[in-house]
Order: sequence, then C-alpha cells, then structure tokens
Amino acid sequence: MWIARFLTQFEGVRQLTPRDLADYDHSFSAGWEIPDLCTDRARKLRVLLPASELAVAVRVAVFPAPPVLAWPHLESRGLLCLPTMPESASTSGALEAIPKLLDDARILVNLSSSGQNVQDFEDEFTSYWNRWDRTNATLNLICEPRGPSRDIMSWHCTDGFFAAEDEASLRDWLANRFGESTVKNANCKPAALIWLPRPPRPCEYPATVGALRTTLNENPTAITLLEAALLRSATEPKLIVLGMQTRTGIAFAGLSIQKPAGLTKGFQKRAPDSVALCRYNGACITGARVNRLDHGWIHGRDHNAEAAELRTKKVAVIGVGSVGSGVADLLAKAGLGKILLYDAATMESANSSRHLLGVPAVGGEKSKAVAREISRRLPHLNITAFGTFTDAPDIIDSIQSADLIVSMTGHWPTEYLLNVIWTANPAIPPVLYGWTEPHATAGHALAFRNREQCLRCALDDRGRARIPVTAWPHRTTADIPACGGTFQPYGAAELAHTHALIANLAVDVLMNRTTPTTHRVWIGAQGHIQRVGGTWDPRWISAYGDPAQGANLVEVQLPSCDKCKNSQ
Repeated sequence: MWIARFLTQFEGVRQLTPRDLADYDHSFSAGWEIPDLCTDRARKLRVLLPASELAVAVRVAVFPAPPVLAWPHLESRGLLCLPTMPESASTSGALEAIPKLLDDARILVNLSSSGQNVQDFEDEFTSYWNRWDRTNATLNLICEPRGPSRDIMSWHCTDGFFAAEDEASLRDWLANRFGESTVKNANCKPAALIWLPRPPRPCEYPATVGALRTTLNENPTAITLLEAALLRSATEPKLIVLGMQTRTGIAFAGLSIQKPAGLTKGFQKRAPDSVALCRYNGACITGARVNRLDHGWIHGRDHNAEAAELRTKKVAVIGVGSVGSGVADLLAKAGLGKILLYDAATMESANSSRHLLGVPAVGGEKSKAVAREISRRLPHLNITAFGTFTDAPDIIDSIQSADLIVSMTGHWPTEYLLNVIWTANPAIPPVLYGWTEPHATAGHALAFRNREQCLRCALDDRGRARIPVTAWPHRTTADIPACGGTFQPYGAAELAHTHALIANLAVDVLMNRTTPTTHRVWIGAQGHIQRVGGTWDPRWISAYGDPAQGANLVEVQLPSCDKCKNSQ
C-alpha cells in the first residue's frame, strides 16, 4: 500500500491491528502509529486511512487520546482537526499532503501539551461550547449581536428557547415563522443577556449557578441581571444568555437553569430572596447551542456592511407576479428591512412554475401570500401586503414612506398612473420599473432618481418599448381554452436573469451607486431568441449596436421623450 511504503521511513512505525482500529468505530480501514515525533514522548501520532472512498480525508490522531475539550482542535478518540486535512482528501493528493499533515499534527500536540494555544478555545468558542457534554438544549436567538448586558424576553417550547430584545419583536418573529396561533399561546418570560469581557474556556464552563457567579467575577451589573432572572419568574427552566466578543467575531451561549430541589423548604409559599438566591447556587446548568437568527448573521454572518445599511431601508414593490415575486424574494434575501407589496390579483395554478409561490397558494391573493411566504422564511424582516395600487391617499402615503418604489406590474394603465403620480409629486421617492420582452428574451430595469426623465421616455402611449432589443414577425402570446385567455410563454430559467437585473439595480439605487437615470438591460442568448422565432430589432441595433451573440448585460443611455425635453 502506497501509504505504508511512505511511512516506513519513520523509525519504530507499526501498523495498527484490527483491535486498534475498532477504537475508531471501524471508520478507518488501516492505520499506522508513529512514535517520537512529539516533545512528549508518551504521545504518538496515528495516520488513519478512511474505510470509505467517500470519506473526507486521511486523518491523524494522537494516542493516548486526551479527553475532549482538554485541548483545542481535538475531536473524540484523539482525532485532530488540522488545516491540511482537505489536501489529503483524494488518493492522488494524500501522499503529498501527509508530510505537512504530520508536521501540523506534531506542532498542534506540542502546543496543546504545553498549554500555549488555549487562546484558541476563545477564538473558536462556539465549536467548543457545542461539544460540552452538558450542552443539550437549543436557543434560537434573535437579539442584536452587541453589548451591554440587558434584560431580554424569551419563550420556551418543545423546540427549545426563543429569545429576542423585547416581547413585541419576539411575538412578531414567532407570528411570522409559525403563525398567529402560536403567538396566542406563547407565554413570554423575562431572561437576561449578560455580556462577558472574554469567552470562557472549557474549564470555566459553569455547571451550577454558583460556578456561573464565579465566571461573572462578581460583576455587579451581571450579578444583578442574573439574580433578577432567577427571582422574578416562577417558570422553569430559566434562560440566561452569555454574549461575548472574540477575536473572530461575536459569539453566544445559552444557559438553562432548573429550579433546585428544596427551594421553598421551611417556608409556606416562597423563600425570602436572599435564601432563594443562596439555594440557587447549587442549581444545575445545562448548555444550549445557539442558532443565531438576527439580521446581521442571516445576511452575511456579521461581515456584510451593505446588508446592515439595507436593513434601514424600505421598498414598495408594485406587482408581485412572476417578475415581482422573484424580485421581492431577492430583495428580502439581500436584507431589506421593510418591504411593502401591492397586488390584489389571485394566484393561478398555471403560474406556479415561474412564481415564488407554488400550488398551495392557488386562489389566494398574491401580495398576502408572498408576504406570508417571505415572512415564514425570513421572519426577522417586516413584510406588509396591500391590495391594488391606486392613487388613494392611504396608498400614496404608504409609498411616500418608502426609500424606493419598484414597479413590475406588466400592466400599462397601472404603470402610467404611477408615472403621472411620480412626476407630479416631488415627495414620492425614486422609482424603478422592470419588465421583460416576449418569451423573457430580454429584461429591462429602469430607475429614475430625479425627474429629468420619466417612464414615457422608454415606453410609448400603449406601453410598448420605444427601442426594444428583440423583434417578432409573429404573435408572441399563446391561447388557452378560456374567454380572452392568452399568456406569454417562458420559464423560470429565462426569467431568472431579469430577477437578478432588477434586484441588483434596486440595491444600487438604495446604496446611491447610480446616475439620475439608469437603464440596464439583460440581453438573452441569440440562439434562444432564434429558437422561439425572434431576432434583433433594427431600432436597437441603430441606437446601441448589434448584440451579436447576446447573453450579456448592458447599460444604455435613455433618450428623452418630448415632455421631458421641453422641461429640461
């Protein structure tokens, strides 16, 4: 075997027996033990060959194995987590990786034996906290990832703990995620979020409330919050959240505290606070692994400054059909804090394949169903559904509160009305129009940040593009067996480019990265356009040049309509 031949260069190497390999739950087909590589000569390194070809990599273990959490980067049965592991994932690369793998293992064992890398326990706190043998609960945390120590609100159910900054935000999140019926039955209770000066190391993980007091190092604010959390609610278990800044980011840990036996012993109803707190010192603590569900983590794991800015923005989306629903979904995923949806049309089954919603939403109002769907998947966002867009005062007030309007109705009267309202009312925010050409062979995103130009510069009196990308010698709609029943044939794959086009321009407008008028166009592949019977439009070629093979994104200059020319 190629590994065996390579390892013969090490003096004293021995092949592991089947009994040795059984200690690793038969995860490895062969292994070799190498002595005298580590400073502590009692420690040997073992090179282990995976039993399955699908296994990730050749592994190295230390023997005898220290207890889990005794050293950083130590897994069960002495397996070491090394940076070179991915390099040994294939047979072709494993031989070349083994010298570096063994060197990394030797360095790690030497550092761990001498205690020189204990800082790694703090830098990678979450991994080690989750591997603590007392961590067996789950905390779903919606709180802001910052200090200081403070009161928060929590709810406990069979799925674990849920915690947010206050009761209103907790109930909103629960309603978005699980529905209003859950909120009605949710018994929210106070909890405490205690901000630590540094992450605790495994030897400091608190198994009792008394040990937790030691971890808090008699910090008056933290102790006050802890004692208040223990005393003010009769509900068990009680929740304490620990927050901390590590060198690699924010980390959290959950503590679940059960009432100690004999808490009220010797008293008819309840013990005095001083006695109760003394008895709580012996209360057992179990750990809770934290699922962070706050905006900063969901939209970039605390490393997306753009999402943090978008969180403060509000966008009004008019039209949530096959184009608008996909764009609304992308804007939500980008981190838009508030999205207003306007569309009273009902969902039809035939549109399920290219709409955000599927068959379960058929027959329901699109805007409400899209709001529910996005809220269910991203419950920390604020998604509100409205009916049809009109010039009613309440509708105008709602869009005026937005930072951007994105209109994708595909309905000329509605977009004409919006254009009239927008050009006449300086209080209306910037507006972006999005539409597709037949068969989704081209997509347009047109944004106006001021009133030097308007929608009429791009569309004629019937809502048709003045300079379309594609030309069609025949009718582009298809009939269905219904009165006036026609539709525009295209699929979700063709439409995806337009979704991204419009959503990206919306983000650029919100982040102030665009000119007063920005017109971006996705031009589909020429082969696809020809297959569905289209060709390049001579007007486009004259204005912007021949698209050739297509399949590209362009930004073009929009000519002004007569009205805009006269006002300039």
